Order: sequence, then C-alpha cells, then structure tokens
Amino acid sequence: MNRDKSLTGFTLIELMLSMAFVAILLIAIAMTSIQITNTYNRGMVYKGVNQVGRQIASEFQRNISTGSAFDVSSSGKHYLNQTEVGGRLCTGQYTYVWNYGKALQAALKSGDTSKLYNRSVNANTIISFAKILDQDSAYCTDSTKKIAADAVELLNNGSFDLAAHTIDSELNLAIQQFSIVQASASPDPKTGQQLYTISFQVGTNNNDTLNFDSSGATCLVTGAYSDLNYCSVSQFDIVVRAGNAVE
Repeated sequence: MNRDKSLTGFTLIELMLSMAFVAILLIAIAMTSIQITNTYNRGMVYKGVNQVGRQIASEFQRNISTGSAFDVSSSGKHYLNQTEVGGRLCTGQYTYVWNYGKALQAALKSGDTSKLYNRSVNANTIISFAKILDQDSAYCTDSTKKIAADAVELLNNGSFDLAAHTIDSELNLAIQQFSIVQASASPDPKTGQQLYTISFQVGTNNNDTLNFDSSGATCLVTGAYSDLNYCSVSQFDIVVRAGNAVE
C-alpha cells in the first residue's frame, strides 16, 4: 500500500534569514560590548585625573593655610611661571615645581631633557609636579637652581624614573596650566592673612590627542588623533588662605 508522506523542514530562504538574524545579533552584542568597554575606560581615566586633581587641591589648601602669607605679584620672589614651559611656587614652607605637559612631551620625544625648566640634580629623573621643603624660597630666588633629589613627585604615582616614563602612556599625567593671584597687594594688617585664587589643569599627556591654546589644553574631539577614551583634562579653581593672626 502506498502512503503519502509529508516532509517538513526549512527552506533555503528561511535558513538564510535565520543565519542573518543570528549574525546581526552577534554583531549587536559585540558592538555593545565594545561600547561598554570604551565607556568604562573613559570613566576610569576621568576618575583618575579628577582624583589626582583633588589631591593637588587638598595639598595646596593644607600646606598654604598653615604658613605665612607670601607675595606672588611680579615684584615678589615666590612665584615663577614660564608659559608652556613650567613654573615654581614658593610658599615659604614648601616649594612646588612643575614642567608643563607640552614641554615634557617635546623633551622626551627629542631625547633632550636638558632644556626642561625644572631639572633634578639626578640626570635620570624628570619632574612632572613635585614639592620640596624650602623655607627660604631659594628655588624662586634662583630660577636656575636644580631640584634636590629628595623632592616628592605628586603625579604618576610618585614615579621619577626616566626609564619608566613612557611617552604615549594614557595614564601619564601632567600639569597643563597653572596660575595664582592674590586678593590684595598686601596681607590684612589685622590678621596677617592673604587670600589666593589658584587655577590649574591636570590631565593625560599625549600631545597628539590634545589641543593647546592660551587657556591650557583640551582633548581633540574630532580628527585622526582624537581618542576620548584615554584623554581627559580637568580644570580646578580653588581659593586658599595663608597667614596667622597677629598677636
């Protein structure tokens, strides 16, 4: 006896549609994973930069508030700032010294660190942003004075080693801009106190991903070298008070 058998299965078109759906799903999952990773990396870099910036702000507030007032005007001997190169701030207790990120990158890429504004007595070390005990403000009196070996680096986990200072490291941080102004020409006659407004930029230090102008640095948003996942520059503006009450 002959019986009709009905055969069931996928047609070629149905199979192709199913494969296309699976392929699109896999691509969507991969793109979502990449986006999540990029967002995570961007957030971690931003967090790291801001954490360092807050630490520097706290450093200024803590140490300046415990010392006497000092003059940062052009006639004073407590503040030196060379645009795009570096600077020094002598508070009468500690002195802060820095090389701007643009100058650091240029020196490292050329292999000639001898032209950096702030150089250590140790030829194998470079200075990003450091502090040193200097109660006589000697580093501002003599702008050519090399930085002593016991200076404390405040950026890049305290790394001073030239061999470990990688040019293209995304987490290589630097000061990109710095300024300080005092509220009045002289301290308050009754309290001996003075107010200072400090503005500074701290951020990643790959010059290819940055745009520089008179106000500091910003990350390139477009272009072949734009890399917002690993570029971050933050601006900090603080007011600090120095000087003890006059007895």
